[in-house]
Amino acid sequence: MVRQFLSKGTDLSTVMPQKLACIDAMLNYRPRKSLDFRTPREAYMEIVEAELLKRAQRQTQCVADQRLTPSWSDNCLQGLFGLMPCSALQPQVPAAG
Repeated sequence: MVRQFLSKGTDLSTVMPQKLACIDAMLNYRPRKSLDFRTPREAYMEIVEAELLKRAQRQTQCVADQRLTPSWSDNCLQGLFGLMPCSALQPQVPAAG
């Protein structure tokens, strides 16, 4: 679609950044039939907002379900951010016996 604004063979490294930003804005704010006449930016923002809402709901659920496991905060961190639980970072002490 960039070819509507720049001829084929144009070296993009020679095009001013302001012109590229203008082309970008024109393309991303143009409604598309394939997106039910939403702009690509609107469709993208809907996806991002839905993902943020899912993450917030998971976090709320995890905090509300503290009784599930002793390490509920570790489970939240691992589920939300893919982080290793703190308990996995602590040295394991062998059981006495």
